[in-house]
Amino acid sequence: SGRSPNVLVVGNSWLLYGVDLPMLQKSLAPNYSVRRCVIEQTSYLDWYYGMRALYSRGARPDVVVLFLNGTDMAVNDLRGDYFAYRMMLLRDVLRVSRDAGLPPTQTFSLFLANSSYYYATRLETRKFLLSSLMPTFQTLRASIIPAARPPLDSACAVVTVAARLKQFDALVRTHAGRFIFVEAPTRRPRDESWALEAAAKSGVPVIVPMPAASLHDSDFREDHEHLNESGAARYTAALIPLLRRSLNPK
Repeated sequence: SGRSPNVLVVGNSWLLYGVDLPMLQKSLAPNYSVRRCVIEQTSYLDWYYGMRALYSRGARPDVVVLFLNGTDMAVNDLRGDYFAYRMMLLRDVLRVSRDAGLPPTQTFSLFLANSSYYYATRLETRKFLLSSLMPTFQTLRASIIPAARPPLDSACAVVTVAARLKQFDALVRTHAGRFIFVEAPTRRPRDESWALEAAAKSGVPVIVPMPAASLHDSDFREDHEHLNESGAARYTAALIPLLRRSLNPK
C-alpha cells in the first residue's frame, strides 16, 4: 500500500547497451520504480519461459516491458543449456521443445542442464577460455562460421510476432500485470514494420522510440549493432515520453 508500481524491463544486449538505465529510472520516479533484467543472446522464447519461471518464484511486477526487436520476436532461437538452467522451469521442458522445434537430443540436453550447473555452463566456460587464450578468436569465428539462417518471410514473421505479443500479454495479465513491448534500436526498417503491423493485429501496445532512419553511424559502437553512450542517451530520451504515455493511458 502506497508503494510505487514496479516496472520490470527485460531483454538482451539491445537493452543493456541501448537504454540509459539511470536516466530512465530518474525520469519515471517517484511514480514508478524501474528494475532491469538483462540476459544477453536471448530471444522471445527465452523470455516467455523466463517470465513463467520468475512468476513461479514469486515475482509480481505491475508492468512488464519486453525489450527486443522484430527478428528476436519472430525466430525460435533459445540460449540453449544456459537458458535451461537460468530461466526455465523443469516442467516446461516439453513445451519449450515443441515451441522451438527441438530434436530429442537437444530436448534431453535441456532436461540435464536444468539440474546441473556444470553441464549448463560448459559452453560458456569454453567460450571464456577460448577468448582468454586466443584474443582474436571472435574475429576468427566470424570468418569460418556461415550465416545462421535464411531471411525470414515478412508475412509469416508478422503473424508470428502478433501471436507472440498476445501470448506474452496473456501471461502478464494472468498475474495481474500490464505488458508493453518496446522495439529495440535497429538498423533494419523491416524489424520495426513487423512490430507495428503485429501491434495492429494483436492490440498489444508497441513502442518504437526511434525509427531505423533516425539512427546514425555515430550512434553505434564498433560492432555497428549496439548503441554507444551518446546513442543510448538519444534513444532513451525518445523512449521516456512514449513509455510514460503508455504507463498512464488516458
